[in-house]
Amino acid sequence: MIVERSHVFVLGAAKAGTTTLHRFLDAHADVCMSDPKEPAFFEAEYESGVEFYWRKYYAHRWRGEPLVGEARHRNLYLPYVPRRIASRYPHAKLLVILRHPVDRAWSHWWQRYARGQEQAGFDDAIAADMDRISSGILFEEPDGPAMWCRSLDPDSRGRINEYRTYVDSGYYADQILRYVDLFGWESLHIILLDDLRADPQKTLRGIFDCLRLAPPSIDVSTIHNHRMPNYTDGGRRLLGAVRATRVQKLAPKRVRATLHRRFLPTAPWPTMNQRTRADLLRHFAPHNRALGSLLRRDLSHWAQ
Repeated sequence: MIVERSHVFVLGAAKAGTTTLHRFLDAHADVCMSDPKEPAFFEAEYESGVEFYWRKYYAHRWRGEPLVGEARHRNLYLPYVPRRIASRYPHAKLLVILRHPVDRAWSHWWQRYARGQEQAGFDDAIAADMDRISSGILFEEPDGPAMWCRSLDPDSRGRINEYRTYVDSGYYADQILRYVDLFGWESLHIILLDDLRADPQKTLRGIFDCLRLAPPSIDVSTIHNHRMPNYTDGGRRLLGAVRATRVQKLAPKRVRATLHRRFLPTAPWPTMNQRTRADLLRHFAPHNRALGSLLRRDLSHWAQ
């Protein structure tokens, strides 16, 4: 039987600092964050029920903390998820962390490309994503959940999807308004990665104030940006082959990372084509203006 608890959801966006927030929240004595960090429940396991959600992601580590939570960036992106969260946890606290949409798209692509999950270069991947958006595949109800779930790799715990979502993951105003419509502004706390980098102490204190928790002693030296190494084509193929083995699934994360660094060949870091960047800046301009108006913030620096 599940005792009613307060919930916090770090909604996203992808590659915007959700892992950092998950770590800081989980370090608080009054918070139990999910294990693993990104449950696929509201995205792909919803029909299994909330008891399943609790047993799979919390029961093995909960020690009576009054607040439990998760950090799943797809919960911000997928349009059918907000209603699911609202139906189960209508009084949840919602944390949203956002990043310059072009830099976020590049980082999102790079993570998948470096891991061998994306074969196309950035320009081709963005073009393919634009084609998907233009075709109207936006994962909205009633067909969106089934369409999305059919494309998930069952061996990836819901992390890997055949669809690219580099571009419209940056349509932040639309995504936030879905939650505002269901929860109201008072349930949301929105952060920019810019703020976390510029003044992490103040930003994290604001988060804990929102959650009505006493802020812990915060060691901001643990805030860092993890970049996937630039493996060569051969290195990426080898990484993909290793990931399909039982060894990859059983070896501890730190052991895997050490083996990758020692044995997978790397190449120089790539850079974004400036023409592609200019095109994306133009594409995101109206979305950034909408977000700035929504948050009453000057986001003019996102035009560069």
